[in-house]
Amino acid sequence: MNKFIYCLSDLKPIPDFLKDKLSDLAAGQHMIPAQNEEDIYNNVISGKIKLETIIVIVDFLKDDYTRSNKYVTWLKFERCSLIQEKINRYVFEHNAMCRDKAEKIAKNRGIELTEAYGLLGKKIRNDFLAQYRRRMRIPENWDKKRKELTRDRFGYRIERKYDMPYPWNNWDDRNIVVQTYLFDQNGELAFISGGSGSSGQREWHSRYGFLFARCQNIGIDIPTHVFVYDNQNRFRYLMTSKSLILSARDLGSNYFIAHNEEKKILNNIKLLNVDTGLFSKEKELKIKIAVNKH
Repeated sequence: MNKFIYCLSDLKPIPDFLKDKLSDLAAGQHMIPAQNEEDIYNNVISGKIKLETIIVIVDFLKDDYTRSNKYVTWLKFERCSLIQEKINRYVFEHNAMCRDKAEKIAKNRGIELTEAYGLLGKKIRNDFLAQYRRRMRIPENWDKKRKELTRDRFGYRIERKYDMPYPWNNWDDRNIVVQTYLFDQNGELAFISGGSGSSGQREWHSRYGFLFARCQNIGIDIPTHVFVYDNQNRFRYLMTSKSLILSARDLGSNYFIAHNEEKKILNNIKLLNVDTGLFSKEKELKIKIAVNKH
């Protein structure tokens, strides 16, 4: 690794040796590691388990491509009426008061609280509609205005199409970076992926990231391959390091480890940081890989 910062111009076609690895991943039946971290650590030391890791980075789709059904899907979704939206906001902002009123209705009428909330919602709805009607400058237009306020609405959202090889084929679009940890024991491959998309993903990234760093710290080199799904929906190769690289994004989240111990484990480990370019002048994805020093 002789570069410090990588850009989209550094991307290359996937080399043959990694095409074979991706094919093996797609063809095999894999599970998450069945062993705990200490057992894995000891088996790595004894040579029974070999470690490897793959980082996948997703760039934002080019603006021009967001209008093409080749790259995105337009999904229609339902929205509540304007009057219901106003009711929801009112109940949220006056939650304690509405609960007191609903409890009073439930007690006075001898009904369940959920039914009382329904009655309260109808009253709030009628009050709001009455307010709108009083404000009408031309009363004859009320029927049209009432339909406008009460009709159900819909909208559209864009969902990007992802076409990546297994195991990234069901991409969680809350992630910008995913790190996949590979465990090879006597030719049997297990793996687990970690990212930022959920508490579980953050825990897995931290749990196994620290485990791999511990192994690297005792001189067991862990090859790392970096891929980028670029701004034109192409799965491309960036680089390979013979030693461990860890994605710095959310590393340490949802997994307790003493701060001093964390600093010790990650010292001298190469960390990868991604700048999406959204707030930069160049508007270009930049990937920085540097040895962590404390």
